[in-house]
This record gives sequence, structure tokens and C-alpha cells, in this order.
Amino acid sequence: MRFPGNKDQALWMYMLVLLLILVGFFMPVSAKTWAGFGLKTGLFITVFFILYFFWFNMFFTNPQRKRTQPEQEIPEKDAPFEDMREPSWKGFGQAFHWFYQTFISIVRNATAASAVGLYLRKGETLELQIAESESSGSYPRILVQEGSLVDYVIQQNGSVRENNLPIGTCLSGIDDHEIRSFAGVPLVIDKKITGVLAAGSEAQEHFSEDDLELLNHCGQVICQVMSVYHRAWRKEIQETLWQTQLEMEQELRKAEDEMQAFNVFVQFVLRLFTFDRCVLCYKDREEGEIRQIFGQIDHLDRGTRFPLDEGLIGWVIKRNSPLVVEDMQKGSYVRPRYFEGEDTKHGFHSLLAVPLGHQDAWGCIGIESKRIGQFQEREKNGLLTMLLFFELTLERFRLAKRNLNE
Repeated sequence: MRFPGNKDQALWMYMLVLLLILVGFFMPVSAKTWAGFGLKTGLFITVFFILYFFWFNMFFTNPQRKRTQPEQEIPEKDAPFEDMREPSWKGFGQAFHWFYQTFISIVRNATAASAVGLYLRKGETLELQIAESESSGSYPRILVQEGSLVDYVIQQNGSVRENNLPIGTCLSGIDDHEIRSFAGVPLVIDKKITGVLAAGSEAQEHFSEDDLELLNHCGQVICQVMSVYHRAWRKEIQETLWQTQLEMEQELRKAEDEMQAFNVFVQFVLRLFTFDRCVLCYKDREEGEIRQIFGQIDHLDRGTRFPLDEGLIGWVIKRNSPLVVEDMQKGSYVRPRYFEGEDTKHGFHSLLAVPLGHQDAWGCIGIESKRIGQFQEREKNGLLTMLLFFELTLERFRLAKRNLNE
């Protein structure tokens, strides 16, 4: 069934109005009587209302435009909500990173600084975590050098403001912006300095005492958020560690040999922290032997044997003690991992090694990274926790092989 469109409605209304006008003019009813007067008045009012509600409504309010407008406005109205959809939750680490980035941007705008950086303690030094400048909002994590302006805030154990810096001065890790003014405040939690919030400007005499006070308040906010975050983050890490360990144990039960077990172990440890190379070593009399490798091989392939008294891995096996090295290449002497004279151009800096065995170590897991300071006490404890069932699986394979040889 076809419903009348706008043109059909107009035609029918025109015919109806014309009919009423004709009736009003030519109906043989006298207007001098009450009945005739009432009839003609009623026809006049009817015609008036028809013209008003149809004619005026159609041409002055434009119903055609009203009908098409919502179809054009709906996408524009809904578009912002598409952009504002809440991102999927990926842990407190990412949430805190988002807070860092947003807060640093606010600080830079509030102080009109050329660059702002947030530095947090990494072992015995500081590391650039988040930075923003006039040209970029993404900078790599870089350790702070001794004698820099950021390090000077730590040495002073208080706020620092410099408004006439020499030409060529930069904030640590933000080398693409020269600064002539500097303001930095320490981040203190439980009476310990855990970081520095620093800002730099290309103009001299840029930062005032009010700017320094603002940075202090911003630093206090960051410290409060950090305290809450670390408590929540530690709990999240414990839950993630427990869940990862449970799933790894289930997969290790399916492993049929040492290589399968090693691959399962590596894939689950990669969920917890990042590394570039993982090596499984066994002790064979007074020597060590590389059994499995994940990552970069170089000249140290499977089957490579090494003495236990020359490198870091041998030290772990011989002393049956975990070892964390932040930078094997620090200084003029590169610490050997396996033996004296090994190739030192491997590019690795950090090492985390833990022994396999209880009273006497019969092997070792060594994890290496090309990033300085990659492994800390947290990673060591996590690896030791994950190691238990993997160690039992390897002992099962070793016992089965020994029984087969006998």
C-alpha cells in the first residue's frame, strides 16, 4: 500500500479547501439567520486552521528539512562517544604510564616550559621515565649522568632553580632542546628521594618562585599516586605471578623432553619481564655446558663447554647463589659470562642468573638483556618463584636418562 507523499497531501488539501470555499460561497443558506451564520463561520474557521497548520507548517518550518536533519546529525552526535570509549584494561603499569604522560603535559603547559621530565630511581641512579617537549612527547628511557642538573637536585636534597644556564645545556635524556633556565624538585616518599620532577626553558629568567612552588605541589601529587599505585601494582604482580605459574605447571606436565620444557618455561617468563637471551646450563664434573638457548646465539651455541671459575655463570653454579649484574660492560673491563677471552661484542649489559639444585647446584638459568639495569631484586624473586616446577621437570628428565643409561 502506497502512503501519500508531501505532494499528494498538498493536492488533497488544496481540493478540500477549494470545496469548502465553494460551499461557503454558493450554499443557499442565509447568513442573516443564526444557523446560516454559524455554518458559514464554521467553514471560515475550518479553512483558516487548515491553511495555518498545513500551509504555514510546511513552508515556514520545512518538515522535509526536519526529517533529514536527524539523519545528518546522528553520526556527528555519536562520533565523540566512539572516541571516548574506555580502553581495555591492561594493568596498573599501563594505567600509571598514562597518568605520568598526562600529568607531565599539564605541568609543561602550566609552567610554559620548553621541556619537562620525570625521573625515577633505578637502582643507585635515576632514569628518565616520561618526558615531553615542544617538539615531542616520546623519549627513550635513559639513565641520568652524574653531575647533571637532575643529579644536582639529588645532591642538594631539595629544590633547585637556575635561570642563567650556559649555552648548550640540556635536560637529561631530552637532548633535542637547549635550555637556559631550570627548575627541579625531589620526589620524596617515606623520607627517601625516589625521583625528580624537572622542567627546562629556552628563555633565561623563566622560572619564578611560584613556578618552583607549583612543581613542589605537582611532585607531592605524583608521590601520593605512586604510593597507591605501588601497593596495587604489587598485588597485581602477585596475582599475575600465581596465575602464570599455575598455567606453566600445566603446560610443563605435557613436555616430553628437555627442549620442550625449556621452551615452555621461556614463553611464560616472558609474560613477567623482558629479556633478549635465556640460557640453560648444566654442570658436568668441573665444567659447565650450554644445553638450551633462546635468543641471540653468537659463538656460544648448544654444547659449548666452559670452566666454572672464569665467568659469571660458572660463579653462580659453583657458589649455588643467584646473581644480578646491572651492567657487565661498566668501566674498562667487560665481565665474561662463561670464560676468559670470549667475544665481548655481544651487546648484552644486564644479567640475571639463578642456580638449579638445592644443596649442590647441578645447573643454572641465565637471562640477559641489552638494556642497562634491566633486572632488579623484583625480577630475581619472580624468576626464583617460577623456577620451582621447571626445576622439578628437568630433574625428572635427568633421572629418567640416568636410569636409561644404567
